[in-house]
Amino acid sequence: MRILSKKKNNLLQLISPKFNFRRKLNAPSSSSVETSTCAGGNNQKLLLKRFSPSKGKYEFSVISPENLSPTRNFSLPYLPFPQKDLKICRGCNGLLYVYNELGLDGAIWNPSSMEFKPLPPSDKEPPPNTAYSTAGVSAFGYDSKAQDYKVLRFVDNHIENGYCDWPIEPVQTYVELYSFKSNSWKGIHGAACDVYGRSPYVYVGGCSYWNAEDCIVSFDFATETLSCLNLPDISDGKSELYDSYLVDFYGVLGYVVYPKLGSGKTLEIWMANGPGWLTEDLSIVPWCLWREIHVSGDKRLLEFWDDDHLLFLEVVNGNSRLLLLDETTNKLKKLDINGDGGDPRKMEIIPYEESMTPINEQLGS
Repeated sequence: MRILSKKKNNLLQLISPKFNFRRKLNAPSSSSVETSTCAGGNNQKLLLKRFSPSKGKYEFSVISPENLSPTRNFSLPYLPFPQKDLKICRGCNGLLYVYNELGLDGAIWNPSSMEFKPLPPSDKEPPPNTAYSTAGVSAFGYDSKAQDYKVLRFVDNHIENGYCDWPIEPVQTYVELYSFKSNSWKGIHGAACDVYGRSPYVYVGGCSYWNAEDCIVSFDFATETLSCLNLPDISDGKSELYDSYLVDFYGVLGYVVYPKLGSGKTLEIWMANGPGWLTEDLSIVPWCLWREIHVSGDKRLLEFWDDDHLLFLEVVNGNSRLLLLDETTNKLKKLDINGDGGDPRKMEIIPYEESMTPINEQLGS
């Protein structure tokens, strides 16, 4: 790891030199069919999701791209499933997928028009002695070859143990895919490894990516294949001492790693690089250490807003708030957005593209 600057005036200190990432890594053009979820375009918005303990439900705010302040606050209307354990999949072309983490219910949502389209149930029967089933890991994407929107989910069947009332850990898992064109679910095989359900996944170039124990799990919505990709080589090779999460930066897969312990942390930001990136025959991801950022206090990188700005989540005395780092000045700005006393782990920023096209027209149904 590089030697840190000894300056104490700045909360964050950039260590690695900055360069034009899109020019260097030849990121895909934003004109591709699958709209990148990274904000910055004319129709790009940020959706803030946070849980209000006083109201017992999630609340949402649309954040203006001009001044990064809330322009519209709202709660979700009635959904045919509980909202307490609501999760949102980052989508494409203005659509998101919302679902109940502790069940198998879900719906497509257009946050611009507030339209919802529930998904039909799967006809697959759970195995015998199943206490209940959950789908804590899901993804929503677009198949540009078939021009079809699809939903992928990892279904965990919690099996009764026969000795007490509480079921054992899920031991039977299967993966299934829903196609809007066929209006049906089907099974998907491959990538038999545990995916970290509480780690946000990213959708890049028609593929979804999740963190797993010793790899990155990917799903290609066009080929309908699950794969395991290699992790980058972190500083000292002791992966058990670090936490990590995936990011999307203008259509390039990024991997952020930082120490689990310590009041000051150095974030390593790795980006997928090389001529083989985003090709069907890719077997090994060529990772490039793009930047290191020293962070004081409890801060977590949320989003790349544009070439010069990064959004961080800071936790102070149990409450969370958003910070904006301007890399041109190397200064942090406290935004007028906080977690309202809720669990910081339930506070999330979701980029999306504003679209008023009716859901049925977009989905071709």
